[in-house]
Amino acid sequence: MYNVKNCVVPKYEDVLKAVKGRKGLRTAKPKENGFYQYVWRMCRFHAGIDMTMPVNCEFDFLYWFDTFQDKPIPKLRDIPRDKEEDYRKFQFGRNLKVKEYREIADKMVEQILDDLGYNKYKAALIWGRALGML
Repeated sequence: MYNVKNCVVPKYEDVLKAVKGRKGLRTAKPKENGFYQYVWRMCRFHAGIDMTMPVNCEFDFLYWFDTFQDKPIPKLRDIPRDKEEDYRKFQFGRNLKVKEYREIADKMVEQILDDLGYNKYKAALIWGRALGML
């Protein structure tokens, strides 16, 4: 029914160029693909620059991932009853692939923060103090 295709992960140098500004991380979200947008948002969060939880950057990442697939990803409501099990298997495989690529992006986030001299635990410290855990 559906096959999950591999994606082309941008090179580290290209990602760094997309998220880096004149004095560190850029202030505006990159207009390029969702991979760059995900990395930029997670960098700003972990560096303590933007302290709101980055819950919507996941949608940017999924949009990037889905652009490499042959056909649009259908909604479950559009799948015939006899094909629902196939669709669930496809979604499970898709989620595993997305997780694999997200791990690559998260490693790039850590590397970018190290290269630009940011403390990658600053957000954890701020949130830990705010929640009374530190």
